Amino acid sequence: MPTTPPHLVPRADGTYVDERGHVLTPPPVMLGVTMEQPGPSLVTHMGINPARTALLVDVIPGLPADKAGLKDHDLVIAVDGSEDASPHNIRTRLKKMKPGDTITLTVRRGTASRTVTLAAEAWRAEHMVRPLHAGSFNRPGLGQDADSDPAPPELAPIIDRLERIEQQLQQLNKQVGSQPAAKPAAATAASPR
Repeated sequence: MPTTPPHLVPRADGTYVDERGHVLTPPPVMLGVTMEQPGPSLVTHMGINPARTALLVDVIPGLPADKAGLKDHDLVIAVDGSEDASPHNIRTRLKKMKPGDTITLTVRRGTASRTVTLAAEAWRAEHMVRPLHAGSFNRPGLGQDADSDPAPPELAPIIDRLERIEQQLQQLNKQVGSQPAAKPAAATAASPR
């Protein structure tokens, strides 16, 4: 009789641990995708806001996203009409859904955009807790030997917030850099005593 791989066995608290020790707290439903924020190359070439866009890096065959025709490397640019399509926002919405509930995604592939409505399925470990996923790849700027494992899911809101703050700082630096420099105040010489 075959045994269930350890990474597919839930712990007492309902969480799972993958083969690398990452803890996953599953949502009640799934769409069958792995998401991350797009890297600098896509941001530059596609003109997107990385803090409000999700890159689909793995669409799992046979699950709702695949059935709707979504593909690896599609960009989600809106969710249920909201332009905040960050992986964090999508995951937050999934946590509030029940099997059969629908979610509407606006997806960009190249220059074409389309809107699809997906019916969420009940979360199943055999599809989502896997030692490796087919669409995984190194983030831009990392060498082949770099550890490109995603951060634990519980850090996603913090990482999303830090990336938004970093982007705001870059925008402020550009604005400050484009303004004429202020003239330095005239130095007054101290009178000798």
